[in-house]
Amino acid sequence: MRQHTYPYLTLAEREEKPRKVGRTLVQDKGASLADMENVLKTTGPYIDYYKPSSIYHAIFPEEFTFRKIEMLKEYDIKPFMGGNVAELAYAQGTLEEHLAYTKDHGWEATEISETYISFPEDLKIDLIKRCADDGLEVFYEWGLKLPTKPLIPEEAAEQICRYLEAGVSVAILEEGEVDMLIGKDGEGDYPDRLKKLFELVGPENLMVESNELKQIGWFMREMGTVINIGNLNYDQVADIEPLRYGIGRAVDYAIYQPYLET
Repeated sequence: MRQHTYPYLTLAEREEKPRKVGRTLVQDKGASLADMENVLKTTGPYIDYYKPSSIYHAIFPEEFTFRKIEMLKEYDIKPFMGGNVAELAYAQGTLEEHLAYTKDHGWEATEISETYISFPEDLKIDLIKRCADDGLEVFYEWGLKLPTKPLIPEEAAEQICRYLEAGVSVAILEEGEVDMLIGKDGEGDYPDRLKKLFELVGPENLMVESNELKQIGWFMREMGTVINIGNLNYDQVADIEPLRYGIGRAVDYAIYQPYLET
């Protein structure tokens, strides 16, 4: 049981790691080891996956990234390989080297995305199965960065479930798709489509990309602490985690509500 300040106050229950719901994925684009360690010391218990952000870390020495992986494991956080690296490796003809590199150097979760490069469907399924067989937790990023129309829940669910059956652990809903449905402020025109997608696929199988406070507040108010959130900046967790407990304006200080009802 986690220890909190003010032990006499009642807080919402929070599943311990390894969690199935309420998971948090963060990214950094090159934080120093000292800055990263300071974040982990305070919010490490609330971070499930940490992405030394994809292509950005390509410009740093391997020792820098490998040390981050070591630190993450000290805090029971899974190092997460971003999908853009696999996309570029595929484009450059080095996908096999990338897969071996991911497995051999300590990453525990990997993402298959199609942001810039599209994989043939049979190759995509094969990648999912191979990575899962290698012991990696596999994420698939679904959706477009710049969609022109809102998703149809039944169609999205059909595709996502196909990848879940192949071995994907969690499907990440692209930020652009989330914005199209509920807007950056949670006041978009298609919230029912988003809720329907979660109903069809299950909250444990979906993760939303978001680092907008008002948008995340909407998720917490409408869908509760079970929401899996991805692509937070590594230093945002201290601002977002309290929302899972009903603490903060973005969730209307819901922690008080049971005691104010008459």
